[in-house]
Amino acid sequence: MEKPELIIKNAKIIFAELEDNGFGRNIVIDVTDKEYQDLIQDFYKAYKVAGGKAKFKDYTNKDGQTTKQFTIKLSDFCDIEGKDGLGAKDLRYGTIVNILLTTYEWDNKFGKGISARAQDLYVVKAGVKTNMAKLAE
Repeated sequence: MEKPELIIKNAKIIFAELEDNGFGRNIVIDVTDKEYQDLIQDFYKAYKVAGGKAKFKDYTNKDGQTTKQFTIKLSDFCDIEGKDGLGAKDLRYGTIVNILLTTYEWDNKFGKGISARAQDLYVVKAGVKTNMAKLAE
């Protein structure tokens, strides 16, 4: 039986934690656009991921602008490749990625359930290296 999967196209990276510091690797994407929220929520509900409810968080920056964010764990074997040689080194704020999200079942001393993780990431467009742009002037 095939694992349920969801492809999220052209998601904007807000933050990428690629080193495992005890909590796994993950990315945070901008889901302010309701289309992304609906896509993810429908997937979570259909496959009972996290009890059928995706958790979105609001973040308000110092300028008062609010974005809705969603954290996605990366699998231990997540491949990160991209267009024109882009890859993991290019994952930073503003990077545009396509994400293959899959589900997995877990069962441990704390309970059991279904979670989702990024199986693969494809970097479509790198975010801006603001400091590098300044240095290149």
